[in-house]
Amino acid sequence: MRVAPGATAVNLLWSVVTTAAQTGVLVATGRLVGALPDAVRHGWTARVTADLAVLVALFTVSQVVPVLWEHGRYHLKNVVKTAVSADVSDRMLAPAGVAHLEDPAVQDEYTRAAGFIGYTIRDGANQAQRMLQNRLSALAAAALIGVLFHWWLAVLALAALWATESYHARILYREDDTWHGESEHHRDAEYHFGLGMGPAAKELRVFGLGRWLTDRYDDRWTTASAPMNAVRRATAARGALVSTCGLAVFGAAIWFTAAAAADGALPLAATTSVVGALLRLATDVSGYVVSVTRRGSVCLRALRRLPGMIAERAPERGGTAALPDGAPHHEIRFEKVSFRYPGQRRDILRDLDLTIRAGEALALVGVNGAGKSTLVKLLTAAHLPTSGRILVDGVSLADLSPQARAAWQRRASTITQDFLRLPLSAAENVALREVGGDPADRAALDDAAERAGAADLVARLPHGWDTVLDKAHANGTDLSGGEWQRIALARALHATAHSSGVLILDEPAAALDVRAEAALVERYLELTSRVTSLIISHRFSVVRDADRIVVLEGGRVTEHGTHAQLLATDGKYATMFRTQADRYAA
Repeated sequence: MRVAPGATAVNLLWSVVTTAAQTGVLVATGRLVGALPDAVRHGWTARVTADLAVLVALFTVSQVVPVLWEHGRYHLKNVVKTAVSADVSDRMLAPAGVAHLEDPAVQDEYTRAAGFIGYTIRDGANQAQRMLQNRLSALAAAALIGVLFHWWLAVLALAALWATESYHARILYREDDTWHGESEHHRDAEYHFGLGMGPAAKELRVFGLGRWLTDRYDDRWTTASAPMNAVRRATAARGALVSTCGLAVFGAAIWFTAAAAADGALPLAATTSVVGALLRLATDVSGYVVSVTRRGSVCLRALRRLPGMIAERAPERGGTAALPDGAPHHEIRFEKVSFRYPGQRRDILRDLDLTIRAGEALALVGVNGAGKSTLVKLLTAAHLPTSGRILVDGVSLADLSPQARAAWQRRASTITQDFLRLPLSAAENVALREVGGDPADRAALDDAAERAGAADLVARLPHGWDTVLDKAHANGTDLSGGEWQRIALARALHATAHSSGVLILDEPAAALDVRAEAALVERYLELTSRVTSLIISHRFSVVRDADRIVVLEGGRVTEHGTHAQLLATDGKYATMFRTQADRYAA
């Protein structure tokens, strides 16, 4: 991944200029100090004036250029953050299926790549620039020592610097490896932290669970941090000893330099510059910078491994087939379809046979856990069957190319039980550009809202279609569950008018009040008249007008027919219908 090569080159130039200016300050300081004895004896000289002017100029450059360098460094940091976020999202969203999103190993690798449990690629890139600056500065200081005094002393100083820095970096590497090894605990801790700040905030307060939540977060975080804290305790004493030894080397080098000056072997100007260079090297030790750079590279490697891990653990089965435009023209057929979620021991669907005719309004009913929502995932190719086939106009979804599979998913307009609640305007929530929508086309928006029973809702919003549906935004507002469900229904209907040919409604009345539910029932056949549709609901009043009703039980279709036919059969459907009708009658 290459990001902002031009800005990187400019920052490299600033690093070189800064190093040259800082080294020049050491040399100019030595020259000025070396000229002072003559100035004391003979008065102010032109040489002193020149040396002072050069020192001031170099010092100014050494202070001003780093400001430009820091600005460029933080600019690059933000550019890298944006690029990495987009790259991570692209890699996680690239597969047409969702199996990788349910795999803990993939989630751990994603957490590492995104930097959710520590330093990020952005931090690593940021500190890599500082490490480069430190390396250039150290090499320049060592070169100054070698030219003005002894090369062996320059090598010794560099060795002491890099040995100390390397040791501290290795300690931090161990901490980092230990920290990343606790990815699952970190995700758990962050989940509990986010729980109190998100949609569950009200319920947590109602039940008085604030202290319980913070205790759980503290427990999870302590558990995640314990192995790393153990590493820190085990290495603290050795780290202090290594630092002391490194400082002792620099102390001895300064003493040796001072002794040489006292013996007359090293001029005062050179002594000043050499001692300044040694002090700079002694203070350039930064295992932290090296460690963060390395941590960033760990995240980068995780990012690069992510596609391979996804492909290995959740391989995208497929071929080269494609569906005709506008499919389905004839039918969608499930043939002996079985499905089992990865890592589970039982099939959710078992040898299921089902046909949905093109243009048909089919309803699916069954108790909780019967496999209704799983069937929707298979129908939209979010998962592929463990065995059996799903055919659309005779073409198996498992044989579609990745592009054709994605195109089929765009043909399906779905309201799931956990539908999208985007922190965008009402118009942008309904008209999604990715599926051919245009938030500026108010006639199409009004038509979708009218059909979804959301026209009055939109009319009541402070800024109509331009109202942001999120209280966190200025002039934004929030909606009730039922109001959000109408917006979701409007989105699905808007999509069917533009690009979708299959409408899937999973519990579309779950959050609606009685009047809204009645209106939905009244308009149901009208809403589904233009497309092939599947509606799933526990409310039999919603499904009774469907062209055909299918009962799903134990992962299989056990009954199918019209509402009247199923009542006459007096089977599972009739029993469930009468139970619910009696409850309403009571």
